Amino acid sequence: MKYGYALIVTCLVAPGCGDSRPASFIGPTTVTSTPAPVGAYTLSGTIRDLDGVPLAGVTLAIAQPNEGRSVVSDAQGRYSLHNVSGLIYLRVSKEGYFESSVTRFVAGDQVVDMTLSERLALVPGTILRGTVRGDPCDPVGWDARALCQRIIFTAPTSGTLDLVLTWNGSSELDILVDGQYFDPPRVLGEIHAQAHVASGRHYEIRINSYYSPQAFELHSEFQSTP
Repeated sequence: MKYGYALIVTCLVAPGCGDSRPASFIGPTTVTSTPAPVGAYTLSGTIRDLDGVPLAGVTLAIAQPNEGRSVVSDAQGRYSLHNVSGLIYLRVSKEGYFESSVTRFVAGDQVVDMTLSERLALVPGTILRGTVRGDPCDPVGWDARALCQRIIFTAPTSGTLDLVLTWNGSSELDILVDGQYFDPPRVLGEIHAQAHVASGRHYEIRINSYYSPQAFELHSEFQSTP
């Protein structure tokens, strides 16, 4: 009796039991969603200088991916990059200004405003006056909060460049010449720096401010190697 009962139960739970048709098995149902459109977004914004004046004629070139695409800002400093998506690397440049780079992940229309710093050149024997107020020059390796002013010096010949950085304010400044850091000032508001330079080479001088805009004067003298 127990044996016959087992047969009945088996027939009830077994697929196709008592049916002459072959059993059919239905697998798990996969629900698919419509993916977001690829390359259907717009990256736009306005480019200004440090005084807030819109800059026309700024070139924004895609470095990765789709290298070769570029746009130029209009008379109001506005730009638009259409049909972009994913991780975008941009090179932003204009003659007379320091080149900048921007990285954005584009998964929808975005507005990204940018600021360019004017390219300052150091002329030995003169006093360069300015205000440190630009974006950090090295937000990863140096200090992400320090405002920065970049200055270019081209050595006319091989020799020695002497610099004296002075300021009068609450912010602390420091100076780097081609990546070389100089010790904190022995005199409050004054730093002396000296660098040996090679003929025709371009050197970058960075002045960092901690952590607000600060006016400065940079005195320079150059002595050629005999």
